[in-house]
Amino acid sequence: VPKLKLDGSFDTSDEPVYTLARTRHPAPSDRSLSASTVSWGTESSYRSSRSIVPQQVKPSTVYPPWATHLPVIQSEFKQQSSPENSPEYHHQQDCDTLTERVCTEVENVFREKGQYMPLMNQVNAIERAKPSAQTLHRAILATETRTNFNLHMWFVASLSVFEPADLQPNTNSRAHHIREWRNSISSWNLRNFTGIAFPEDSTWALYETHRIGSGTKALPFLRRAVYHCAWGSRMGQAYVPEIDFVPGTILYVTYAQSEYAPEPLRRFLEHTHDVLRVRIIGVDTTARNKALEAELTRQHLPKDLWYSVIAKLLVARLPLQPALLMQLFQIQASWRRALRNRSRPIEAYLQLYLHYRGEMAHRLTESVTNHKNASKNVDILSRQILEDGLHWFKLPDIQEAALDLLWHTFEVTGGYRGAVHYTDYMRLVFGDLTEFRRQLIVKAFSKLDPNLSGHTKLLDLRRFYAAPVWATKELGSKVFFSSNDLEQVFRQLVASPEKVDFAEFQAFYEATSITLAGCPVDTVTEKSDSTVLAALMQTKLDRLPDINDEQFTRLIRSCWGI
Repeated sequence: VPKLKLDGSFDTSDEPVYTLARTRHPAPSDRSLSASTVSWGTESSYRSSRSIVPQQVKPSTVYPPWATHLPVIQSEFKQQSSPENSPEYHHQQDCDTLTERVCTEVENVFREKGQYMPLMNQVNAIERAKPSAQTLHRAILATETRTNFNLHMWFVASLSVFEPADLQPNTNSRAHHIREWRNSISSWNLRNFTGIAFPEDSTWALYETHRIGSGTKALPFLRRAVYHCAWGSRMGQAYVPEIDFVPGTILYVTYAQSEYAPEPLRRFLEHTHDVLRVRIIGVDTTARNKALEAELTRQHLPKDLWYSVIAKLLVARLPLQPALLMQLFQIQASWRRALRNRSRPIEAYLQLYLHYRGEMAHRLTESVTNHKNASKNVDILSRQILEDGLHWFKLPDIQEAALDLLWHTFEVTGGYRGAVHYTDYMRLVFGDLTEFRRQLIVKAFSKLDPNLSGHTKLLDLRRFYAAPVWATKELGSKVFFSSNDLEQVFRQLVASPEKVDFAEFQAFYEATSITLAGCPVDTVTEKSDSTVLAALMQTKLDRLPDINDEQFTRLIRSCWGI
């Protein structure tokens, strides 16, 4: 396995170096003809192979081809211009050392478990979001190219979207949109899509089940093709299903037919310039592991190196450098603890939510006279509103470096430019939900909204809610809400009279999740090292609920009867 190097320096060793095959030098049609070590990824169509051809001239990057997107902040020019005794040089060396340690720690975790993918033999109907056999069969039949079905893998995905009208001057625009259309933009957050991926050529497709008459049919949402990353450090690189499809991961793809999309989704795509955020919910781990094993075996890679390869693959998928990712987790953990220490943390979180919604609607009305710099001015104003909100909320240790890191993280993972939606920013500040808890929230709201319209009546919220008696003793007044208290909270939260949008419902339970703790980020402290970061990556793969997940699950199921 080529050595993982992040400094961009030229390597003089005799170890093999491989680069991706380009269209001007097409790869052979038979994957077995390739002599490379690891050969994932291509930038050509799905009809061509994914093999990698060895090059005689060594490029400046000598780490494996599937790790060419490793997030390196310092450019080669900056590294060359920095003397060895400068602070920048030592900072880069520390970041590279932490990356190597994380790779080693993840590899050690795999070796301790005795398997490189911990989901190999795990079967739990609650934890694995799996489509029904009938839905999967319809999706397979709907695929245009009916080949290589022995090598396919299913996955379940959803969309991560928001209402652009929240960032418009008219404060009543969102309520107008909810009344105007049967389905709001939040309905797309509730829908689950069934996907079929083909590891042989890196193509995949996404289908949505529609009811037609008395039956149902899987209609294509994203047709089978090779999809390239449309945002972040991996922009332009093709997604590889057996590597990139991990629960909780967000894929950034270009939606080519945005003009034909439904009106709510089209407005979102106009805001993001046709970049669609696809969140992976569940994956056929057995098929994914078989694809990984087949590729590693085909490349004649010794099995004792498989752990190292898979560990580096996981690190290479990170959107941020491990050093920055650890700093982000430490900031989020600190602010989550500060929120839990408040007397009424859920109401406090919702007050920040309302503050951002009001400030966005009020302060973004400032006219931009210079249209040439309009987008830049909106970015500056949006950042100022969001950072002022944190000071208004009186979070501890709000330093300039922390705010810069939050903004840099959004630039890498946001998926759009311009005015930043406050829900995206709040998830950066306090951390995002785990996929397990997110699906419980979706399931609870789907009972109130069986048609998946994205909103429900406030009266139905009170009608379906059952205040559990045990919650008062076990969880206390910070988490427990009576029916009257819950109705009062949502009356202050909703933007449309007598209507509760899914985004508002999710914000309430995001605050509940932070109050109950138990998320992986809550284990991070200021003294956390590479071992903790490796454990967080492993936890994301395992998705095993702890005692606090059981409390969160019991609370939602008791309240909503799911």
